[in-house]
Amino acid sequence: MLYDEFVNHIDSGNLAPCYSITGEDAFWAKKAYKKLVGLVDSVDLVVLTSPTKIDEGMFALDMFPMFSPYKIVVFEDYDKFSNEDKTKIIKYLDNPSNGAALILYNSETIAHTNCKKYNFTHLTEIAVTAVIKERCAEYASSISSDAARLLAVCAELDMAIIDIELQKLVAYAGENGCISADMVRECVTPNITYQIYHFADAVARGSYMDAYGSLNTLTHSTGEYSRFLSNITSYYRMVFYAKISAMSDSELAASLSAKEYPVKKARAIAKKYGAKDLFDLLKLLYNLEFEFKSGKISVESALELAVAEAIERRRSE
Repeated sequence: MLYDEFVNHIDSGNLAPCYSITGEDAFWAKKAYKKLVGLVDSVDLVVLTSPTKIDEGMFALDMFPMFSPYKIVVFEDYDKFSNEDKTKIIKYLDNPSNGAALILYNSETIAHTNCKKYNFTHLTEIAVTAVIKERCAEYASSISSDAARLLAVCAELDMAIIDIELQKLVAYAGENGCISADMVRECVTPNITYQIYHFADAVARGSYMDAYGSLNTLTHSTGEYSRFLSNITSYYRMVFYAKISAMSDSELAASLSAKEYPVKKARAIAKKYGAKDLFDLLKLLYNLEFEFKSGKISVESALELAVAEAIERRRSE
């Protein structure tokens, strides 16, 4: 795991002149950031959130630490720096100060050999499930394998969300209690993308009962039929591109401005359709949205038609 590699590097005591810490999983990025800044006394830590204070930061990097083995300077808005200021940092890294480390946190990185880059993306489902069990043990609790996996997929492998939900579940289970899958279902509201995936999966399997059950849950939880219709259209657009694209999951996710995990799920749905069926279904969904917005049909009717057509097209493959 990347975070373990990061910890091993930091614990070795050989700090690099510069670190770029970023990634879509804010939990691991924040954890890595705290690990770094925790190495020094507050007197030897300078955190700058304004790009106008670059000179203050550069000056601090050249100062000797007072109560710590290192001087650490954090720039949180490096991507907002002018090209001139970015050049100053590049020149500094050509000949960095001993005993000082520059951190670029949640911002654009630097292409320089003296900058170590850590991009914390979401872990795999198996890895996140294992981490959930470890976190439970830290909270003096436990969780079943089914519950851990359900929590992982409900939150789309996002550890920042998972950790918040896990603390709620630990409190709900009580001291030394074991968290079950039923507790997760009762206490955790699944991510909207996860809910739509289960709806789309039920449709792809041709299950009217499960599809309408998911539909009722979704529309009840969101309170907006029109918003859900739009979400369905967006999701099937992803499924269509997952079907016809030769790009990797990460490349397709980037091109669609989406996370990688939903793209993986979309590919699973796409396998149950032909490309033409998906294209025709997508056109139908766009038409249903237009007819609803123009007042020709109700949004409830549009959703019912969408479910029926999607199931029939799956069965005709």
